[in-house]
Amino acid sequence: MALAIVIATALLAWGLLLFAGVDHRVRGESKSYGLPSARVDIDLAADGSALVTERITFDFDGRFAGAYRDIPMRRGDDISDVVECGEGSSGDAHATDFGAAADAAPAASGAACPDGSTPYATGGSVALGSSDVPGRFGTTPLPAAGAATGGILRIVWHYDAASEHRDFVLRYRATGWVRRPDDPASGKLILTANPWGSEWKASLGSLDVRVTLPDGAAATAGDIDVWSYARGAAQVRTTREAGVAFGVHAIDVAPNEVVQLLAVLPADAGIAGAGLPVDVRSVADARRDGPRSQEAARARETRWDRIRHHRTEYVALAALGGLLLGSLLAWLYWRRALVESAWPDDVDRTIPDPPGVLEPALAVALVEQRTGAAPTALVATVFDLVRRGVWRTLPAQGTGRGTDVDIALVRGTRPVEQELTPWEQRVVGMVDRIIGDGDEGLATGEFRERIKGDLKLSHAVASAT
Repeated sequence: MALAIVIATALLAWGLLLFAGVDHRVRGESKSYGLPSARVDIDLAADGSALVTERITFDFDGRFAGAYRDIPMRRGDDISDVVECGEGSSGDAHATDFGAAADAAPAASGAACPDGSTPYATGGSVALGSSDVPGRFGTTPLPAAGAATGGILRIVWHYDAASEHRDFVLRYRATGWVRRPDDPASGKLILTANPWGSEWKASLGSLDVRVTLPDGAAATAGDIDVWSYARGAAQVRTTREAGVAFGVHAIDVAPNEVVQLLAVLPADAGIAGAGLPVDVRSVADARRDGPRSQEAARARETRWDRIRHHRTEYVALAALGGLLLGSLLAWLYWRRALVESAWPDDVDRTIPDPPGVLEPALAVALVEQRTGAAPTALVATVFDLVRRGVWRTLPAQGTGRGTDVDIALVRGTRPVEQELTPWEQRVVGMVDRIIGDGDEGLATGEFRERIKGDLKLSHAVASAT
């Protein structure tokens, strides 16, 4: 019955999940957080550097105090002028006031905080899980994971948020993202960026990435080939704005998923790319995997749209299926446990008592439904003969492991051999041969050991039973 309830409840919960959608939040003890949205603006400069602004929205349920971002770097990449900014909680017209911590914020250095946001102070702890004064942040480089990478720049910031929506802004200047291949004849510049990293343990509701060309650029967005790749997103597509900007739009990015952006720009676009090695395989992979990723994302989006469009029907079907399955299991349980089975017509409804004069060995065989004798029949016969005076019992010290009390068999004084059946006489002869003529008798533990150790006694037991 309990199983029926569990299955029915699981089916109903599955239907409700279809109705509500999947929410990959990070949950801890009595608190959780989600990532509804993120916006990344990459403003390219004529010198090939990029001013990157990441605005990440958190949905806090409970109190939280810290977060971090890992920015991957290839060899030759550089991240500088890092600032962390707070925009206050949703519905608050004022920026977050960090008091003395804000006074220590760095001056504008080409990557200042956006207007209306409060800069964090530098010098914060960079150890994950550590605590620090709210309104402080720190950066630390992590070693390279391979020959082709330049490591990771980790940014850790500290705050105080409780059950609210809170926007955080990271701003930094990146160089090395735009590279000019060694082959001058290629006539291309390659832009590579990872606007969303694998460090996020929660899914991201939506991601918008916008890349803006520098003022006076000779190229427009229509002259640029753009690919994006994210295996675990419900939708990934590239975007273009008239003339000056292009980007990526992604929906429902899975936890620990990387969103990559790769663009091929004309060499005469008015952007000075760094003369650094370019992995041509990454371009080929982007040309191959980018469209595949977007096609797979569109297919997933179509399936989810179909489910959402018919979600009421799916919920009803799931609930009905759970109800029917639970009812079937309950009926089977009721038939098995509570309803009397049909009585065969050729069997009496009352069974007579067994005969009272049945020998113990035969009674054991009847109870155990055996056609031959068993060791239990021998034991039953021995104790019946004890009752009839052939032997008597004495208390004895046990010899088996964990045994403190035993009994010993001693030859009795009542001569009843003439009253015994043939198999009872064989049992008497076998037991007498084992216990001997001593007055102290033989404990049952030792009795068993003698039978096991003496082949002749084993044959005697077999013939007696």
